[in-house]
Amino acid sequence: MKRLLYALLLVLPVFAGLAQPLTLSSSSININGDATATLSAETHLTNNTANTLSITWHRSVVSMPVGWTTTVCDTNNCYAAGTSSQVFTLLAGHSGFLTLNVFPNNIMGTGVVNIDSYDASDSANTSARATYNINVNSLGVATIAQVKEIYLYPNPAHNELNITLDESVNPSSLDVYNLLGLRVASLPVAGGSQIYTMNLSNLAKGMYFLRVTTAAGKVITKSFSKN
Repeated sequence: MKRLLYALLLVLPVFAGLAQPLTLSSSSININGDATATLSAETHLTNNTANTLSITWHRSVVSMPVGWTTTVCDTNNCYAAGTSSQVFTLLAGHSGFLTLNVFPNNIMGTGVVNIDSYDASDSANTSARATYNINVNSLGVATIAQVKEIYLYPNPAHNELNITLDESVNPSSLDVYNLLGLRVASLPVAGGSQIYTMNLSNLAKGMYFLRVTTAAGKVITKSFSKN
């Protein structure tokens, strides 16, 4: 019995060393869509440790047609195209999202973008890599930007943006942010309603992010553009 316990004591640290401090809900994400639309896809990063971690993410372009633009949203904010790295806090046992937004700008093609995440205090820089495989293969008119929980249309929008939420989403707030991370518009939430129309007439042309906060505290961010 003593030998068995001794053997277990030797093996347990090995398994502990193999445990991944950070894991992704999906490490390979496919983004397919229209060259006239804004495309988005997200993965969720989980902190498997017993400590609060300062997570650094870094976006790197493996390949991409000239003329495309990509941006990243994390649990804290949405960032401009010029921001390729940022830090956010992830509580022990909690998950946060990483969303890649792709703006093809009417250019067809394929691309690959990596987002690497790691604990800033980890000297080994053990990272969790999410690879986004992008395929833009048509120039048809996009009528709806379909994502898991949110449907935005038309996208690009003009003076109005129609928002349809999945039945699983119970919103507590609907806000629009610009590329600088500033809130530029909000929409009152009606209890039990899943369909909204947002007036964009006061916004300048450009790229924006709709941030939906649910009653449970979950934040869902999707991008759109205004012409």
